Amino acid sequence: VTPLPSAPTITAGGSTTFCAGGSVVLTSSSATGNLWSTGATTQSITVSTAGTYTVAVTSGGCTSASSTGTTVTVTPLPSAPTITAGGSTTFCAGGSVVLTSSSATGNLWSNGATTQSITATTSGNYTVTRSSGGCTSAPSAATTVIVTPLPSAPTITAGGSTTFCAGGSVVLTSSSATGNLWSTGATTQSITVSTAGTYTVAVTNGGCTSASSTGTTVTVTPLPSAPTITAGGSTTFCAGGSVVLTSSSATGNLWSNGATTQSITVTTSGNYTVTRTSGGCTSAPSTATTVTVTPLPSTPTITAGGSTTFCAGGSVVLTSSSATGNLWSTGATTQSITVTTSGNYTVTRSSGGCTSASSTATTVTVTPLPSAPTITAGGSTTFCAGGSVVLTSSSATGNLWSTGATTQSITVSTAGTYTVAVTSGGCTSASSTGTTVTVTPLPSAPTITAGGSTTFCAGGSVVLTSSSATGNLWSTGATTQSITVSTAGTYTVAVTNGGCTSASSAGTTVTVTPLPSAPTITAGGSTTFCAGGSVVLTSSSATGNLWSNGSTSQSITVSSTGNHDVIYTDGNGCSSMSSSTISVTVNPTPAAPTISASGVTTFCEGNSVELTSSAINGNTWSNGSTSQSITVSSTGNHDVLYTDGNGCSSLLSSTTSVTVNPTPVAPTISASGATTFCEGNSVELTSSAINGNMWSNGSTSQSITVSSTGNHDVLYTDGNGCSSLSSSTTSVTVNPLPEVTLTVPDLLCFESNLTSLNGGIPLGGIYSGLGINGSTFDPQIAGIGQHEITYTFSNSNGCSNSETQMIEVQSCLSLQNSEIELFRIYPNPAFEFVLIEGTDPLVKLNVEVYDANGRLVFVAKEVNSPTEISVRGWARGVYDFVVKTKSTSITKKVVIE
Repeated sequence: VTPLPSAPTITAGGSTTFCAGGSVVLTSSSATGNLWSTGATTQSITVSTAGTYTVAVTSGGCTSASSTGTTVTVTPLPSAPTITAGGSTTFCAGGSVVLTSSSATGNLWSNGATTQSITATTSGNYTVTRSSGGCTSAPSAATTVIVTPLPSAPTITAGGSTTFCAGGSVVLTSSSATGNLWSTGATTQSITVSTAGTYTVAVTNGGCTSASSTGTTVTVTPLPSAPTITAGGSTTFCAGGSVVLTSSSATGNLWSNGATTQSITVTTSGNYTVTRTSGGCTSAPSTATTVTVTPLPSTPTITAGGSTTFCAGGSVVLTSSSATGNLWSTGATTQSITVTTSGNYTVTRSSGGCTSASSTATTVTVTPLPSAPTITAGGSTTFCAGGSVVLTSSSATGNLWSTGATTQSITVSTAGTYTVAVTSGGCTSASSTGTTVTVTPLPSAPTITAGGSTTFCAGGSVVLTSSSATGNLWSTGATTQSITVSTAGTYTVAVTNGGCTSASSAGTTVTVTPLPSAPTITAGGSTTFCAGGSVVLTSSSATGNLWSNGSTSQSITVSSTGNHDVIYTDGNGCSSMSSSTISVTVNPTPAAPTISASGVTTFCEGNSVELTSSAINGNTWSNGSTSQSITVSSTGNHDVLYTDGNGCSSLLSSTTSVTVNPTPVAPTISASGATTFCEGNSVELTSSAINGNMWSNGSTSQSITVSSTGNHDVLYTDGNGCSSLSSSTTSVTVNPLPEVTLTVPDLLCFESNLTSLNGGIPLGGIYSGLGINGSTFDPQIAGIGQHEITYTFSNSNGCSNSETQMIEVQSCLSLQNSEIELFRIYPNPAFEFVLIEGTDPLVKLNVEVYDANGRLVFVAKEVNSPTEISVRGWARGVYDFVVKTKSTSITKKVVIE
C-alpha cells in the first residue's frame, strides 16, 4: 500500500480580496503533480473570480487529500461617475471650464486631480474614476475640451507718415484681412486716422481674439494761427499809386500773388490774403484785404489869352479846359492864371481824389529888361575935401546918369548919391544901385592909453588903446582901437575918418623881461595802470610850481587818465613855458563776464553741463580753470573772473548753480513663486518700485507675468527723471512638456484576449482608461463601445503631458454568426488581405469598401465567391465592407492593421 502524498498547501501571491478586474496568483507547495479545483495542473494559477480554491498532488499514482481551501473575494467596482461641464467645453486660449464629477468623494481625474471639480484650461479628453471601498470604477465617458489658440497679434502698416498737419490723415492697415477690431471701434482692415493718439488693433478668428497689436502713435501738428495783414497806407488810391501790405508773421509767408516776403507792394486792384507756414504746416488764409485802384481823369488843355512872349513886367492869362479840379504847375487851383515870368506852364485835373497826367506845357517867354548897370568908382568914394572920384557904368552904351550925362564915365567931386540906367532892345533897365560919394574933413591926432604896466615878462602883454573909437592905424599896422603888445618897442597911432588920416600920436615905450626855463617832470612809476591804481609826478623845480590840475606842490598823485604838465614862476613873477606833457592812462575795470550753459543746470548723476564764459580769453573760474568753458558734473556754484589784455580784472560774474540729482537705488525683483516651472504655467515678477519701472520686455507696470524662458531685469526712473542701474537679473526657466504620442488599435473584438499597449512614446509612461491594467487592454472588462485610452508621460523635470486615443470594442462573433448563413468576411483584424465567402458560389458579389470618413476606397463588380481583397498598404483604421447581391446587402466593419 503506497502512502498518499501529503496534502499540499496554497500560498497566495497577494491579497485574496480585491476589486473586480484584479487577480491573485495561488501557488502550490508542490512543484509537480498538482491538480487544482479549477482543473489546472500547473504549480501556480491566476485567479480573477470569487470562490474557494484547493489543490491536490499526485505522486506515484497516488493523490493526496485536497489542500485547505483558499477563499478569493472579488469586490464589484463602483459605478463609473459622469462629468458635468459648467460651460462650453470649446473656448479660446486663456479661458477655462469647470468639470464636475457626479461623485462627491473618491474622485481621481485623468489629470491627477482628486477634487470633485477641476478647472480645465488646456485641450484634452478628461475622464474621472470613482474610488469606493478600495475599488476604483471604470473611467467616466470622456469629456473633450477643445482650447482654440488665440490668433497671432496683427501688425499695423501706416500708408504714409504718422506725423502730419491738422487736416491731414494717414491710413493704418492691419496685417489681417478679416476679423479686425481697432481701438477706435472700427472693424475694417484699414482705418483713416486724422487725430493724434496711439492706435491698436486686435483680430478675432474662430471666436477668439488676439492680443492687441503694438500701438502705432499718430502725431497731428496743429496749424499755425492765420496771420493778419496791416496796410502801410490807404488801400484805395489812384492808378500809379501803391500800398505796402505787411503780414503779422515775420517768416513762412505765402501771399495770394505768390510772394513769400513779409511785406508786398500792391499797385493793382484785388483781394489779397496771406498764409503762414511753420513746422511744415500751413495756416488758414488771413482775412482778405481789398485794394481798390481808381483810374486817373483825362488830361486838360491850356488856352493862352494873348501873346506868350513879352517884356519883363508884362503878363498873359492861361486858361484850363477843365472848369474845376485844376492844379497849375505854379500851385494855383483856379481855372485861369496870370503869368508874368518865363517858363513852361502845365495843369492837371483832379476828380474823385485822383489827378490826371499834366497837360502839354505852354511856354511863356518874358524878355528880360537889360540888367541894371553897375557903377565902378575909379577910387575911394569917401575922400577928403578937395579930392574927386571917377564913376564908370558897366554898360558901354545907352547910359543915362542921374546927373543927365549919357557918357560911360563921369567925374564927381561933391558929396551925393549917383545912379545910371541902360536902354537895350527897346527895354530900359532899372536904375543901378546908387553910389554915394562922401567928402570928409581931416580928423584930430589921437592919444594912447596903456591898459597895464608897459614893463612885463616875456609871454606877457599890455593893451594899448587909441582915444579914437574908429579909423585907427597903429605903427604895427593894426587898425583896431586897441592892440595887444607882447614885444619891446615904441608904439604910435594915427586916426583915419572919411578917408582922411590925422597926424600920429606921441609914442608909448614897452619893456619885456625874458622867461625862466621850463621845469621837467619825473614819474614815480608806470604811467599806465588799472583803475584803482595811481602814480606820483614830481617837478624838477622845488618851488614856484603850478600844475595843470591847479596844484602848487612839487609832487602830485594822479589816479585818473589825463595829460599833466607844470609851469615854473621865478622871483620876477615870470612864468616858464609849460613842461613836456606826461600822459597818464588808467585802464578801466572790464565788465564782468556772463556765463551761458549748454543745457539745463539740473540733471541726473552721470551727465554734465558745459558752462561758457562770454569772454573768449582771460578767464579764471572758481574751480581754477582758465579755459573759456568748463564741464561740470557735480553739484556746486560756479563763477568766473575776466582779466583783459591790460592785466585789469573784472568783478566776478553772477553765480551759476549746478544741481546733480543722484542716481536712484536699483530696484529689486520678487517672484510670486518658483522661477523654474513647466510649460503652461507662469510666475509673476514684481519690482520693489511702485512707479517709474521699465522692464527689459518694455513693460512699465510694477509687475509682469512671465510664461517663457528668459532673463528679466527692471530699471527705475525717479521723479527727477533719473534712472537707476538695472536690477539684478532674474532668470525664468520654462521646462518644455514632453512630446507624447499614442498609437492603439482602432477596433478590437470583444472576444479577443488581452491586448498589449506599446504605442506610447516616450517609453515609461502610464496608460489609463477603462479596461487598462498596466500596459494591457482587456476588451471584455472595457465592454462593447468606444473607450478613451490616455497615455501620460512625465519627464525628468517633473513635467507631464498626455495623448488620448479611442478604441472601439465590437462583438465580432455575434456579427459573424448573424451573417454566417450568407457571407463570411475574415480575418478581422486583417493585415494583408480580406477574404469574402458567400454560401452560394454561383451568386455574383458586388463589393464596396468605405473608410471612416465615408469615402469610397474600393469597388469590385460581379466577382465570384470566394474573393480575396488585398489591403496591403491601406491606412490603419476601421473600414465598412458592403457586400451586395441581387437579393441582399450586408455591411461589416473590418479593422485594418
